[in-house]
Amino acid sequence: MDLIRKHEVWTVFVEEGYSQRSLQSIACESGAKIETLDTLEVGESEAGAYLKRMRHNLEILQNE
Repeated sequence: MDLIRKHEVWTVFVEEGYSQRSLQSIACESGAKIETLDTLEVGESEAGAYLKRMRHNLEILQNE
């Protein structure tokens, strides 16, 4: 928690498909919020899906 506060971490990231349980306690104690990023390992496979999902990840990162 000291490092999170020292480095002013306001967001912690979790990979899509994984439990947020461990991060919830960190976020609660530090005041950070949780955001989910798509790892692109599973999901849509049609043309353009990769770029769509990467753009979504980028939007999340830009808002932090």
